[in-house]
Amino acid sequence: MVVANRAVVHNPLPQHRPDFRPQPRTRPSVGVRISPRVVASFIVLGLSLLVIFQYGQIHRTNIQNQRLGRNLSAIHDEQRHLELTISQLTNPQRLEKIGYELGLVYPAPSQIVYVSNHD
Repeated sequence: MVVANRAVVHNPLPQHRPDFRPQPRTRPSVGVRISPRVVASFIVLGLSLLVIFQYGQIHRTNIQNQRLGRNLSAIHDEQRHLELTISQLTNPQRLEKIGYELGLVYPAPSQIVYVSNHD
């Protein structure tokens, strides 16, 4: 009898089965899936509203700037008018005329007294 020489393969480590863990069941999503186009549309809409708001702010600021410019111009006109009035009221010829009307006269040379600060 002939015995076949079989090589026996001996595995020193036992074969391990990967841990079988049942995956939790995923529930079907209840929400609506939003496409990227819809998200992009909302982003563009939001940015458009932001730009419109900024232009509104700029317009409002320009109107306020124009109003302040007109007020400043009116104040400058009033200042020029007041300076003219001051120069007219402090005119020496006018003051002399009013003084004569009130009975004021120039002093006589004998009425003038000179004061000096000589010690």
